[in-house]
Amino acid sequence: MWPKDCTGLPRVAGSTSVAECGRLAWWLGADNEVRCEVAMSYSKFFKSPGSTVLLLAFSVPADRASFFKKRNIPGKPIRLRLIEVFLFLLSILGATDAIAKPTEQVASLQSARTACPGPSDYAEIWTAEDLLQITEDMLANNSPALKYRQCADITLPADGIFPLGRTSDGRYATGGFQGEYLGQGHRISGIRPDSDYTGVFGLFVELRGATISQLELNDAHFVGNNRAGILASAIQNSHIQDLSIAESSLRTTNTEGGAIAGTIIGSSLQNVSVSATIGASGGLAGTITSSSIEDIRVQVTRDSNSALFRFGGISDSFAGSFAERVAIQLNAQDAVGLQLLSGFANEVRQSQLQDIIVSDSYFPYASSKAAGIATNATFGTLIERARVNASLSADWQVGGIVARSEGSTVRDSLFTGTLQSHWSSGGIVGSGSAGGAGGLIPTVIERCAIRNANLIGRGPVGGIAGELYSYAPAQSSVVDSYALASIYNDGVSNEYTNLGGISGLPLGSRLSRVLFSGPVDGGEYVGGITGATYTEADIQSAFFNSDFLSLDNGAGTPASQTNMTQDASLYADFDLLQVWRFTPGSFPDLRSIQLLRIDINQDFAISVEDIFAFLGLYFSASLEADFSGDGDINAADIFAYLSVWFGA
Repeated sequence: MWPKDCTGLPRVAGSTSVAECGRLAWWLGADNEVRCEVAMSYSKFFKSPGSTVLLLAFSVPADRASFFKKRNIPGKPIRLRLIEVFLFLLSILGATDAIAKPTEQVASLQSARTACPGPSDYAEIWTAEDLLQITEDMLANNSPALKYRQCADITLPADGIFPLGRTSDGRYATGGFQGEYLGQGHRISGIRPDSDYTGVFGLFVELRGATISQLELNDAHFVGNNRAGILASAIQNSHIQDLSIAESSLRTTNTEGGAIAGTIIGSSLQNVSVSATIGASGGLAGTITSSSIEDIRVQVTRDSNSALFRFGGISDSFAGSFAERVAIQLNAQDAVGLQLLSGFANEVRQSQLQDIIVSDSYFPYASSKAAGIATNATFGTLIERARVNASLSADWQVGGIVARSEGSTVRDSLFTGTLQSHWSSGGIVGSGSAGGAGGLIPTVIERCAIRNANLIGRGPVGGIAGELYSYAPAQSSVVDSYALASIYNDGVSNEYTNLGGISGLPLGSRLSRVLFSGPVDGGEYVGGITGATYTEADIQSAFFNSDFLSLDNGAGTPASQTNMTQDASLYADFDLLQVWRFTPGSFPDLRSIQLLRIDINQDFAISVEDIFAFLGLYFSASLEADFSGDGDINAADIFAYLSVWFGA
């Protein structure tokens, strides 16, 4: 990942052309690299006018068989036309003698190679030897005064290393690394333990009060039995920013393991991306406590050889912490032996999660619980603006957002996909009850929705909540929420089964201003709003589509699809100005859910690119383009999408 100012390697100042950049690379000599800015017009690639600056890197190997490569460029990637690439290579390979030598520029670039940008009081790191010397510095004087700046990409020895802070003869720098390491956009490749080392592992043994920034870690691999992370085995009271981990893997039998670290305490992570195969308890870390993570992107494949039975896309445990703008893609379909599986974390306690996306994720069968965000969420936990698109299945409890809630709040969240369970299954919460000391804090679900979803189960199954229990004086609730879904019995047994459009078993709970449309089929107790008839629930302003079913079990109001999509008077108790939006011809929708749905690119921003992405879904007849919710893809969906987009 290059820093935005392109510092680090020789660079051509100002705008130049592809050919000029290549010519400079040729004359600079073997094994050097030149970075250039090439002015490109948007009109070559898009219909809109404008221009941008494309950053290129040309390198020339020892035999001068020239080639170029395009690295990970900040901003929108733009591809070169193949003809430009062809003409450049032809000019180099076929007419090298005719290339004039730009003497002054070459001399300038050659001298620049010996200069390292960045703060002058930070020690320079050019080579693997320089990097490993940090251990000796820590042994001599381990303090926050240790500051380093990386000046070039580094490849570590193929036979492995001892982590920074530990020597091959057993010496150990107590207190972990406490200083600052400024990567300046450079890469460290080949992190793996020396064959003689069997302790806790990471590039650093530990980080304590440290700052790590602008760094790429690539081709890192670890297999062992101890606490481990690619950056460090443990991170405490530290700040990590602009970190990228790619093409790496980690597997440990220790419960404290993840791509970043085994455990993270009292620290902050900002702008971190991970693409790795992980056989540990968490994608980023095993446990995250009293910390904050922001602007995180994780693409994790769970190692099918992992011996651990719990896995969370971010961590196994997330306690007393804060997360914002986190995007996760989790592929665990080949995993076996799992009991708990979650897109974000298995145990979320007294934490706040905002703007969390789990997309295009595949979850295997879990013998206990599975959830899009959290398998267990306790009192004091708030999850809001979560979006999950996944296939989930478990033997006991499954939730599109939370499998088991004990006094947590889920707000403004959306699930699409498939849920399957032999017991409790819910589009938002699988099983919810009051929590906290004395059970005084209820589970609250408000302004949530599921769309294009299939729920299959035997126990309490509900479009929003499978089972929802209340104990006086705490009353759990589903308020201002809807489900457009299909709900089915699993076909194994109909005895004592409860299937409801909103909740299968809302015992003593409150359901208010809720809507359901879709089939509910199979089971002993089936209804458009609730399954069981003996729930003592407080149900108000609850409507279900009678075109699919007429079973209400004494709860809710049946209405035809025509009435539900045309008659505004039906929703007299709904706040159609602030909370809901009703457009004749469409089902009512939640304004907060519409704002989630128009962000098609899922980059936490609403932009013109989202319109083009929506049109792509529309012309491919994807159900995701059914913005009006009528089950059909037509021009009304375009109108509905654009009206929300322009009003955002």
